[in-house]
Amino acid sequence: MIEIEPEQNRFNVSLNKKRIGTIYMEVDGYYVFVPAARNRGFWDEHTLLAIGNKLKEMNKVWDDSIAEYFSKHANDNTEEQIDDF
Repeated sequence: MIEIEPEQNRFNVSLNKKRIGTIYMEVDGYYVFVPAARNRGFWDEHTLLAIGNKLKEMNKVWDDSIAEYFSKHANDNTEEQIDDF
């Protein structure tokens, strides 16, 4: 089972009480996972899916915000853009 613990501007990710990496927000507003450099070996499907699902959950607010923005502005300046060609 993975555990996500907030710490300042990032989240520590642990598996069986051992830190395996960090989640933080990149400059584009999306959260990413960075594995700890000292980890070796492999991770099973369930661990990778748990990390991916957590990222998806954390990024949903930003995804929704971007989708809402583009749906509101989908037709803005369409005629002007066509005339510019």
